[in-house]
Amino acid sequence: MHDGTYRLLPGQIRGFGLRRQTLLLARDGPLRLTYRDAALDWLPGVVTPTTILLDEGAAYRMPCDAWVDIRTGAGTGMGGGASGRASGEAGAVTLGIASAAMPALPRRMLAWAARAMRRHRAVTRNAGR
Repeated sequence: MHDGTYRLLPGQIRGFGLRRQTLLLARDGPLRLTYRDAALDWLPGVVTPTTILLDEGAAYRMPCDAWVDIRTGAGTGMGGGASGRASGEAGAVTLGIASAAMPALPRRMLAWAARAMRRHRAVTRNAGR
C-alpha cells in the first residue's frame, strides 16, 4: 500500500500501483492522473488511458485497480502548481493517498484539506486590508 503523504515538485511524474477505492487528494496544487484499468492490460493498444485533472483540494477515488501516473506543474494543463507556502519548496504539490482498508484516514485527510483551505482564504482576505 502507498498510504501517506508525498511531495511532488513541478513537472515531476510519479507512478503508483493503486487498488480500487483508493482515495487520492491534491492538497497544495493541481494534479493530472493518468491510468488504465489493470484488468485490461492484455489489450495495450485498444484501451485508451483515462486522464483526470484534480484542482487543489479535490479528491478522487479510484474506480479500479490500476497503475497511475501522477504529474504536477508543467504538463498538467493547469498551471504551475501552488506557491509552496505549505510545502516549503516553490511550486511543490502535496499528494495524499489513502487505501480503502483505512476508512478513517480519508475522512481525516478531507478534514485537513478543508481546514487548510479555510485558513488560506482567511489569510488571503486579511492580506488585502
